[in-house]
Amino acid sequence: MKKRGKIMAIVLGFATAVSCVGFVACNEMTSIVKEEIYYTQSADKSYYIVKGSGWNKGSKLTVPESKNDLPVKEIAARGFEGEWLTELVLSDTVEIVGEKAFYTCWDLSKVHIGSSVSQIGELAFASCVELDEFTVSTDNAYYQALDGNLYDITATTMVQYAVGKSAETFVLPETVVTIKSRAFADSLCLKTVVLGGAVREIGEGAFSNENISGELEVGIERIFYAGNSDGWNDIVIGENNGRITDSRLYFYSASWKSGNYWRYVDGEPKSWNED
Repeated sequence: MKKRGKIMAIVLGFATAVSCVGFVACNEMTSIVKEEIYYTQSADKSYYIVKGSGWNKGSKLTVPESKNDLPVKEIAARGFEGEWLTELVLSDTVEIVGEKAFYTCWDLSKVHIGSSVSQIGELAFASCVELDEFTVSTDNAYYQALDGNLYDITATTMVQYAVGKSAETFVLPETVVTIKSRAFADSLCLKTVVLGGAVREIGEGAFSNENISGELEVGIERIFYAGNSDGWNDIVIGENNGRITDSRLYFYSASWKSGNYWRYVDGEPKSWNED
């Protein structure tokens, strides 16, 4: 069932009554028994690469630490793209997750990243619309999970927002400088995003919803930026970010100002135009 994202987008176009909370691609279908994992060996034959599987609807995938006495160290690029996995556990021997390895896995809701993962390719977990939680081993020196979202170990790069979350507001950690490509793409619920003044780069399609089309009312409506207009103009914004550029942009002000400004009220971001 790979590469089915566009087909699902067409189907979703008819789902005008679907709410962002509890969106399910096909979760009521009967589970199908898992099949074998497919491997290939590295060029030097020192370890195994997982290149995909016959896993289907309702499957939890735990990538093993070894096969035939050799470690399993890598998930191939596009290896599980569009698969019907529901949960993923990467063992502590896995070091590399290839680009688009789990792209558009629409049923994937939980991901655990083991201690040795040091490289996660572009869009590895993008457009997984049910994904609501990342966890990362506390022994991992490269990545961490904060509030169920995936960051690098310094929290200066937002790798992937768990787009299946039901929250309508998200406050990015103030330490974040870079938001990776498609990090927030295809979030059904998110309406307001608060960006810290440290942000300097927003990757291509970071806030796009190209896989969720039709008449569903989804997407970012407001951007609350912690800096001023000069700081905003210094941010490099990649292409295909209409959800940001079309949103109403507000700048932070602790006191009332005329125009598009916001502040915190009881810990919640609100525009000065709101009651």
